[in-house]
Amino acid sequence: MNQKNTNKRQDLILSLLARNPNLPIGAIIENVRKDFGEISKITINRDLLYLLTLGFLEKEGRGKATLYKLSRHYNLIKKVDIPAYFKTEPDKREVLNSFNFQIFEFLTNIFSGQEKNI
Repeated sequence: MNQKNTNKRQDLILSLLARNPNLPIGAIIENVRKDFGEISKITINRDLLYLLTLGFLEKEGRGKATLYKLSRHYNLIKKVDIPAYFKTEPDKREVLNSFNFQIFEFLTNIFSGQEKNI
């Protein structure tokens, strides 16, 4: 699931947070090291900072009490595996029960100056 210019560690972090919202930094480090070996804490922190900069994550707390979760923005732009989605039986697909009106909070600067003057 390569989003924009994310690397495999960052993709792993995104998938971890998709399965486990509000993960503490320690759990993220532990899971990344489980898959990639002895990666330094600073490297993982840089990955988290990059994902925060892209707007893919939200951060709560400080220090060891820091929790990370996927941002609402990320949930709007994440890549969807279309073949896998349609292989899943309709009753087992993850869908919203109604239209997501929160999408309008994120739709800013979508019209050009010329379109705004119409």
